[in-house]
Amino acid sequence: MRTIHHLFCVWGAAALLVPAISIAASGGAALANHVWIHGSEDCSKSNDPAIETFKFDEDTYILRQSKCVDVEAPFIYVLFGSHTVLVQDTGATSETERFPLYDTVLGLISKRSSRRDNALKVLVTHSHSHGDHKAGDGQFQGKPNVTVVAPNKQGFDGFLASLGTGKGKSIDLGGRELTIFAIPGHQSESVAVYDPHTKWLLTGDTVYPGIISVLDWEEYLFSIDRLVLFAATHEVSAVLGSHIEMSQAPGVPYERGTVFQPNEASLVLSASTLNELKVNLDKTGGKRQEVASGSIVVRPVPWPVRMLIRFLKMAGAG
Repeated sequence: MRTIHHLFCVWGAAALLVPAISIAASGGAALANHVWIHGSEDCSKSNDPAIETFKFDEDTYILRQSKCVDVEAPFIYVLFGSHTVLVQDTGATSETERFPLYDTVLGLISKRSSRRDNALKVLVTHSHSHGDHKAGDGQFQGKPNVTVVAPNKQGFDGFLASLGTGKGKSIDLGGRELTIFAIPGHQSESVAVYDPHTKWLLTGDTVYPGIISVLDWEEYLFSIDRLVLFAATHEVSAVLGSHIEMSQAPGVPYERGTVFQPNEASLVLSASTLNELKVNLDKTGGKRQEVASGSIVVRPVPWPVRMLIRFLKMAGAG
């Protein structure tokens, strides 16, 4: 029996009665309704940029990689403080010519009006260590005033240790202190980041509108419990993941590997989405099975694939 499950069982039902924080009230209606670049039926004729830049406010940006550059089309979050800018994830493509991520971030820095920006440090972290979220690391490595957290267990553990010895971990960007905590299951180094400025809860590939592959089922259940509890004790205006794989039609995902996704579901999920997901996962009694919950489909990785992934990771190839 899961200890955390018992701690949540009474609270969980009541949590569903709490209305989700209005995204529009926090100025996020434009984000919730935004139509992102979503690929093309013929990429040779596409005029989409390699990177779309969405400005939420003067200190907050979301980037999306073009599906015509890489079918994963991950999202990247850029958060400015007074002395540090956080770049969470670096996309699925390493080549600067095809995917000029570092230059894009520099461009955002240069557009800011504060004179202090000349001394801004850049901190590159990762929602987890899968290849489509770390391929652009090399564009940042060795650059002045840039720190890249290694996208592996050693780098992840070392970075968390550098944030202090207590249970609560925070990243101080200067007037903007982010909370970070582990949410393994999809992948062992998966983390969530909470930004009190926007009240966003960033969940990487652990929660997003699409099909979520889960490597460690038990850990994933614990992590969803953690996210639900966190959202119940903090104001969350939006839950934002790293992909969109679902269409606007409820429960209808796009085919794997497609380069054209018209009529995508919104990137923006809510705290109530987490509550609903938890309830549906709890109904399985811990059994590894596919669970559909609104715009999210959670799918356990088959045993042979799990064994292969773990072998490759131990061999240093994962």
